Amino acid sequence: MTSFQNLEFLNVYKKSREFNLKTINKNINEIKKFRDISFKIEKEDWKNNKRKNINTEKLLEFLFMEIIKKSNKEEKLLNKIIKKFEIKKKIFESYNLEFKENTKKYSNLKNYILLSIICLFKFKKTKNLKFLNTSLKLNDLISSQIKKLNVLEDTSLYSFVIKKELEIIKILMNKKGI
Repeated sequence: MTSFQNLEFLNVYKKSREFNLKTINKNINEIKKFRDISFKIEKEDWKNNKRKNINTEKLLEFLFMEIIKKSNKEEKLLNKIIKKFEIKKKIFESYNLEFKENTKKYSNLKNYILLSIICLFKFKKTKNLKFLNTSLKLNDLISSQIKKLNVLEDTSLYSFVIKKELEIIKILMNKKGI
C-alpha cells in the first residue's frame, strides 16, 4: 500500500471528480434520482444456459438488486467479475459459464458504471477497501471516456456514482482528520 503523500493529491482528485460532475450536468436536462431508475430484470435473466452465455449487463443488474435486498448469496459472482476487471482492466459484454470472456467487446460503459455502483454499496455495507479501490479504478476509467456517455440513464447513474464516491471519500478524510 502506498503511504499518504500530501493534500495536493486529494485536492486534485476532488477537482477532477467535480469537473466530471459539471461535464455530465451540462449534457443532461434532467438528472433522475437514483431510486427512480428501475431495473427491469428477472432473477436468473442474466444467464442463458442454452447458449452457455452470461450477459454482463444483466448479471450486474441482478447483482445490484441482490445487494439492495441485502443478500450475500451472490458474493462469489461479484468476486469473479471484480477479479476479471482487476486482471484485464476490462469488463467484457459476455462470459461463458466458466467466466471466460467469449467476446472481444468491452466498451459498454454501463457495465463499468454498474460495477462501480455495486462496489460502492458493498463498501458501504462491509467497509472492505477492496470494493472502494475497485470503484475508484472503474471511475477513473469511466472519466477517461466521459464524452462517450450519451444515454441519459448511464449519465445519471455515473453522476450518482461520482457523488457517492465523493461522499465516501469525505467521510474517510474526516475520520482520518484530513
